[in-house]
Amino acid sequence: MMNFANIFAKKKSKIIINGVEYSGENVQVNDTHVTIDGQIITSSITPKISIKIYGDADSVRTTSGEIKVETVTGQVETVSGDVTC
Repeated sequence: MMNFANIFAKKKSKIIINGVEYSGENVQVNDTHVTIDGQIITSSITPKISIKIYGDADSVRTTSGEIKVETVTGQVETVSGDVTC
């Protein structure tokens, strides 16, 4: 299983993944599903990942994809892809 993104926040944030809106504090995106706050939310993620975070994020880690975040209070790490803060 390939992990595409991990997002951690101190409070719930609005997060848009490939055009679908979610809300949560702990978000993981891998090649098979999206998990938010420990619950599997959806399956069949496309290879191209686009994530927008409306709120504060303590850390954002990605291996690929486009990430847009309002405020990052900690680290942003990416292997491949664009990050806009």
